[in-house]
Amino acid sequence: MTTATTGGPARASGRSDWVNRSSTIPLYHQLFLTLRDRLFSGEWESGELFLRDLDIENTYNVSRITVRKAMDGLVNEGLVVRYRGRGTFAAHIPTARQDTDDDQKPADFAAIPGPYRQEVTEASKILISKHTAERLGVPDNHLVSMLRMTHWIADIPVCTEAIFVDDFKWPGVFDKQAIEREDVAEIYRRNGMVIAKTNQSVSAIIPAADTAKLLALAPRQPALFINRVGYAENGIPIDFRLIYCRGDRFVLTQDIMA
Repeated sequence: MTTATTGGPARASGRSDWVNRSSTIPLYHQLFLTLRDRLFSGEWESGELFLRDLDIENTYNVSRITVRKAMDGLVNEGLVVRYRGRGTFAAHIPTARQDTDDDQKPADFAAIPGPYRQEVTEASKILISKHTAERLGVPDNHLVSMLRMTHWIADIPVCTEAIFVDDFKWPGVFDKQAIEREDVAEIYRRNGMVIAKTNQSVSAIIPAADTAKLLALAPRQPALFINRVGYAENGIPIDFRLIYCRGDRFVLTQDIMA
């Protein structure tokens, strides 16, 4: 067994099968995902000295440039901090938490009385528009994971939404089997996707016919349209959501601080 020295306790090398040679995901990004998983697992506490680049090269049998690209990804995500002459240190990594009421409603629907359920209508990978690319901070025609779902309260469709996530950073995040056994919050928590803040715009619109049908709206009945981006603590976009809600059922409440 090989060990990697960090200046703190010695740590085992990790797995020999960490890399998928047949994958289209670049080697440096696979290494980034592997190191990120180790950080999110709590292997290093905030402020603790992280692996040296040479340790990573030897442990995972990769080139120096592969290590540098993977480490740049960790730095850009705010997971580690590098100091010239001192080394690399684990940053503060927030843990996700979800507060739900007794019948496990998502927070957005907790104030609406009645039993809650959700219905997934589509989970796929798509090439996104320029508008969506700008919200996620990715290039045009970028491949993303998309999840469409409808939320029901007491057998009334209250809200329908489309969620977009960068498939390069979180490949296969909306895996069909995962969706069948977990809600979105749990999937995010398992993948270390912690939304620290959101930015959204809200408007009243007449929805397209297919959306009106999903929400069981009368012809020309307006709906609330919410355009929402969720950000990590370091300001990097995690997801982009297009949400349509029935105005006669859904109430949007916000705390605004001066």
